[in-house]
Amino acid sequence: MSAKNVLSPHSKEESAAGEELSPSDSRSNIESRKAPSVEADGSIWSHLLWGLGTLALVSPWFIPGISMNFLIVAYLSLMGAVLVGCIIWNFLNTRSPKG
Repeated sequence: MSAKNVLSPHSKEESAAGEELSPSDSRSNIESRKAPSVEADGSIWSHLLWGLGTLALVSPWFIPGISMNFLIVAYLSLMGAVLVGCIIWNFLNTRSPKG
């Protein structure tokens, strides 16, 4: 048995989009081949913002003299402030206009 026979499918199928596909292919198979990778989504700014956020979470560990208890209280306070900010933002944006 040659390597070509092992790698080639038994049904008539082409991998390029818009070419012939066998009836045995389901719609999800076809869509998954055409779907772009998740890593390619997003702009350079969103990736930079993600990196800066990650750096802001990790960098305080390297500051000498800061205890773990202080870091935990600071992170929980920050998460609470962000949550309250999101709730206020959502409330302000979902109100109906007054006029």
